[in-house]
Amino acid sequence: RSILEEAVGHASRFPLIDPLDAFYLLNPSGDLSRTQAEFEEWFRLLNMQGKAGVVPSTEELIGALENHDLFYYFGHGSGSQYILPEKIQKLEKCAAILLMGCSSGSLKLNGDYPPAGPSLSYVLSGSPIVVANLWEVTDGEIDRFAKAVLKAFLDERSMSSSGCIQCSMLAEGLNSMSVNERKGNTKKGRGRRKKPESDESMLDISSGYCLRHKLRTGYFVSKARNACKL
Repeated sequence: RSILEEAVGHASRFPLIDPLDAFYLLNPSGDLSRTQAEFEEWFRLLNMQGKAGVVPSTEELIGALENHDLFYYFGHGSGSQYILPEKIQKLEKCAAILLMGCSSGSLKLNGDYPPAGPSLSYVLSGSPIVVANLWEVTDGEIDRFAKAVLKAFLDERSMSSSGCIQCSMLAEGLNSMSVNERKGNTKKGRGRRKKPESDESMLDISSGYCLRHKLRTGYFVSKARNACKL
């Protein structure tokens, strides 16, 4: 059985998510232009909802976390400067979380009291999984790791059914994308890439939804580990 078939078979025991039912918060501080150039076109081609290069309101982030399967954050730290942990813990439900920022998963030790941190707040609000960094990393490494996770996720989703229009379009779109192999943190070449001239390249994933598009996240995170070997 494929990983996808096993995931569907264990749906009652493991939370499943659709990687395209997602909201992204990309470079809200505006100073990670290369990271934004790496991912903005990718997300646009997949027709995902999100914000790039701007700071959303707290209300927008609350809505994104409660109404999507997956939340991507690409920026400095954990993103707690845009939505406070107290707000996160009051969510009625919470998406799976990918926090691609330095030390985004680190917790603050409080002596005899429980540790605290944004990643723990997401778990307490009901998020099925939080993928984050425990220490500082270069932007090159974190971008390559994030792309490897997303590509593994989307590749598996695109193979879910030969008769699915969504998957066929997704597979075609993935063929035009690539995981950049740049290493380390370099300040050169951080300019924005040229965007497609027309919206015709966007993938329409709004119709024909089915359960087999929902996957388990842990497997795809493990597949991406080799992307950041020194």
